[in-house]
Amino acid sequence: MSAEKKHYFYSGLRVSSEIPIPEWSSFEAPEGHPAAEIFIRVRGELTPAETPATFESVAGVGHYRLFVPEVGLFEVRNGNEIKVSPLPGSEDNNVRLYLLGTAWGVVCYQRGLFVLHGSAINTGSSAVAFCAPSGSGKSTLAAWLAARGFPLVSDDLCRVDIASATPPTLYPSVHRLKLWNASLEALGWEKDEFERDHTRMDKYHVPWQGEKQIDPLPLRSIYLLAWGEPEIRRLSGSAALQRFLSAGTYRGRLIEPMGYWPDYCARSIELLQQVPVWEFSRPRDLGAIDTSAERLVQHWRDAGLIRENPNEFAERR
Repeated sequence: MSAEKKHYFYSGLRVSSEIPIPEWSSFEAPEGHPAAEIFIRVRGELTPAETPATFESVAGVGHYRLFVPEVGLFEVRNGNEIKVSPLPGSEDNNVRLYLLGTAWGVVCYQRGLFVLHGSAINTGSSAVAFCAPSGSGKSTLAAWLAARGFPLVSDDLCRVDIASATPPTLYPSVHRLKLWNASLEALGWEKDEFERDHTRMDKYHVPWQGEKQIDPLPLRSIYLLAWGEPEIRRLSGSAALQRFLSAGTYRGRLIEPMGYWPDYCARSIELLQQVPVWEFSRPRDLGAIDTSAERLVQHWRDAGLIRENPNEFAERR
């Protein structure tokens, strides 16, 4: 793994990294960019005494430690440093998987930033987000919409700035989708073109080659996904908050040990006071995705969120 420093402006944060991050290529910072706020450093190989026997995740105030067998150790401190100790023979892409996922989410939490676990697309001049537990089809829905002219904004983890703008602002994340094989088949995409996930062999990482969203967008709607008969209904009050905390929280088990839970709940309430929350129910049958997604697009059109002439079938690659 190279120790050459790269500089990025990602999620509104200035990052200096000793690990090149090709997934952030669209966010590379120019020469002379202001001083970094977050440093990603390569610590070096672990000694046998430092190497746990199994997966380990330890969270505390201002410090987080994650050990992943066959990958390495990740340490996050004080919201400004991520140290990575790859294991001998670990693959760079697997190291980046945890760096850009859990480690990045933790550094945002340590900085007091609000992050959303979900997928998002651009309806023209604003973002809408889909939140749901893993396996509920949020990435599949985002992929379908992106392939039909609604640019991908985020998949999995993104920052939402609640304080500086009304409505809240959503920052684009890695231009990549994580899709199960069944979803690829429903979309008509060949799995052999894509990289398998390190932990789930039937899931694939799909780099997005279409229009890339770089600038933050106002977040106009949040959809909490559910299985069932086709329906879109507005949620409010405690029902909206409870569902959102369950569906939209990234690595929720880490928040309380880091001392962030009261603030996270308060920020969630503030977000839901400004952005409408909807429950979007649709059948599990992937063969029905066209009908389900078209119903969603019509919902945006009725709400005035959609651009007038989206490309009906944009090229994916």
